[in-house]
Amino acid sequence: MPAGVVPERPVVTGHQPDLFDALLEMTAPSAPLPADAHAGVEQAREGTSEWVRSQLRTAITHLARTRETFTSDDLEREAIDCKPNQIGAAMRAARQAGLIEPTGEATLSTRPSAHARVVRVWRAAA
Repeated sequence: MPAGVVPERPVVTGHQPDLFDALLEMTAPSAPLPADAHAGVEQAREGTSEWVRSQLRTAITHLARTRETFTSDDLEREAIDCKPNQIGAAMRAARQAGLIEPTGEATLSTRPSAHARVVRVWRAAA
């Protein structure tokens, strides 16, 4: 291209996908999960002491009553001596019990060990 000539900018029509579109695609419901998809979560729940389960239940109830929305990161900050898989199992159990529901939103985890992975945003069930 000769000096001084400015190339034409490409014309973008329609919606230009961005990072947030990719985030929504990653968290959007897709095909049904296989029957054993949550086997690890169930194993984590079964391997959790009653004291830890009680602590997690209490913390989830507290978050659901006192915050408009929350994530598993918030739960981990509230809980003591819990492993990440136990937190996931507790969130799933709270959803199944009708205590919480997903908002349909997601955010990036703030925990360094989570390496900014996508986490769901939750709220008290209606």
